[in-house]
Formats: sequence, structure tokens, C-alpha cells
Amino acid sequence: MRFVDDDRVVDPTSGIQMQVIAAGFARCATSSLQAAFENDLGLGPSMHMGHVAPHVDRLKYCVAALLEEDKAKRQAILHKLFDGYAASCDFPGFTFVDDLIEMYPNARVVLNTRKTPEVWQRSITRTLAFFGTDLYYYTCYLIPTDYWHHRVHVTYPTLAKRRWGIEHATYNAELYNAHNAWVRDIAKRAGKDVLEWQPEMGWAPLCEFLGKEVPQKPFPRLNEESFIKKLITFLMIRGVLAWVALLSAPAAAYYAYWWMRN
Repeated sequence: MRFVDDDRVVDPTSGIQMQVIAAGFARCATSSLQAAFENDLGLGPSMHMGHVAPHVDRLKYCVAALLEEDKAKRQAILHKLFDGYAASCDFPGFTFVDDLIEMYPNARVVLNTRKTPEVWQRSITRTLAFFGTDLYYYTCYLIPTDYWHHRVHVTYPTLAKRRWGIEHATYNAELYNAHNAWVRDIAKRAGKDVLEWQPEMGWAPLCEFLGKEVPQKPFPRLNEESFIKKLITFLMIRGVLAWVALLSAPAAAYYAYWWMRN
């Protein structure tokens, strides 16, 4: 299952350079863009949270990078995550656009967005926001990847406060607008054009911007809300079963002791 299993191996010494950074937030067609980059536009492999969430070491790198204020140290961490990738979509890439532009100066920048901030807020509130809750934390605490996944979600507001002065950042229009304005400003200061793209726009503007032929097929549509809800259900069941396994042995021992005494 995506976000649970990942057997992809990316060689950081392959010489592959980052060619495109999709700088928009999660729930802005990031999985669809990843599929388009990798399967149709020859821009693979593409970094995505789907290649981070199943790996404790990568999740730890993300938390460390979120907390690291020294640019050189932070970029050293990010090289461990991004070297060998031709593209980036979703987290962690959208969080470190400024660093990635410096690290991979030839990369193009696409700002993938939704129709309105409110549309994005509704989408992410019904899906990914769950991974920052206490319910997720306590239920899935015994699963190392889930523990560190939660850490990523609750650490991000630290960076948002440092970057934009947003106290107790939540998934709302203020955060969405601040991020998109930041991406535009970062790209402008780096002398880069930005393609502002929404999934309804399809292939044509994306391919023109990246200098690619337009595929003769519909644009991919992945990672819909129904899948995220199935993923949450799976992770919660797995977390409960982990607690049952942990507690069943002491319970069985206590019952055996009680039975022998009585």
C-alpha cells in the first residue's frame, strides 16, 4: 500500500539532477503530478511523501531539517533525501523550496494549487490533518514509522512560526496563502519563472513550461480522499493490533497466575 510500503531504491550518486520542483502544498494534486513526471514526462524518480512515510530514517531526516536553522547543516540533511531524484512533489519538497532552488539551480518551479484556499482547506482537513492528532499519536505510538510521521506533522508549525510568524499554524487559508506567496517571492529573487498550475489545466501548460511533448492520454488522477481514508483506517487497525500484542502477554501471565492461585 502506498505510504506504507516502498521498495524503491534511488542511487544518490547516479548523477541525476533535479529538473522540476512542484512547490505546492500536499492535497494540490501532488500524487497526480508525481505519476505524470515519472510515467509520462521522463522526470523520474520523483520525491514524494510516499517515499518518506515508510522509512524511519527519512522521517527523522525530515524532522531534523524542519528544526535546523543553519542553512548549510539543513541542506546537508536535504541532500541525503533528494540527491538522485529528478523531480519533487509534495512533502518534504514544498517545505524546502528555498533550499532546493539553491541546491539544484537548474530546476524549474511549478506552483501547484487548488481553485481556492477554502477548497484546499476542506480537502486537507478531511484527510492529512488527522496525522497531527493525539488520536493518531497514541493509537499508532508503537509503530516506529507512524510515531515519526506524527512528529513530522507536529513539528511543521515550528517552521511556519519561524518563517511567517504564524502562531499555532493550522491547515487554513492563512497558511496556504503565506506558503504560496513565499514560493513566488523565493522564485522571483532567484530569477526563476513559476508556472502556476491547477489539475483542471491538464497537460498543455505543464508540458509547454517543461519543454515536453503532450501525452495523448488523460492527466493522472491519484490519491483521492477515499484512498487517504482507507489508509487512515489501515494504520489505526495496525496500531490497535500492536497494542493488543503488547498487552496480551502480561494479561495472559496474570490470568495464569490467578488461575494457579485459585
